[in-house]
Amino acid sequence: MVHGSIANAVPDLSYREVIVKPYRFSIVDCELATLFDGGSQSNPGGEIADEPSQVIRYFSLVEQMRALKSEVKAIDNGDVSGDSTSLEARLNMLEGQRADLEDAVRRIMTKQIKTVLTKYNISTFLTFIK
Repeated sequence: MVHGSIANAVPDLSYREVIVKPYRFSIVDCELATLFDGGSQSNPGGEIADEPSQVIRYFSLVEQMRALKSEVKAIDNGDVSGDSTSLEARLNMLEGQRADLEDAVRRIMTKQIKTVLTKYNISTFLTFIK
């Protein structure tokens, strides 16, 4: 045995575990920290205050579009009766609204991911996020 080695200092852990342990990310710890932080969202630089509503609206539109596409498909297949033309017009309107929000939502989510990665010192992945 080598005296003064990491394994001797921490006998329960292998070398790999000793090296990796400080860099592990725990989603539970992250969620608990957010919960006990009051769920407060920092707003550095006076960024848009309605960011959460934009993201919620975007995903709501995606879900509505999915439902409308199913209805149109059912009408076209003859499974149900109805007017697919009006549904397709509504679908086109929703697609336009979704497209209008897409860049903002991408920016918001990228910023939030970068914030979390930075907060937990996981900067290795920041180079992959534009």
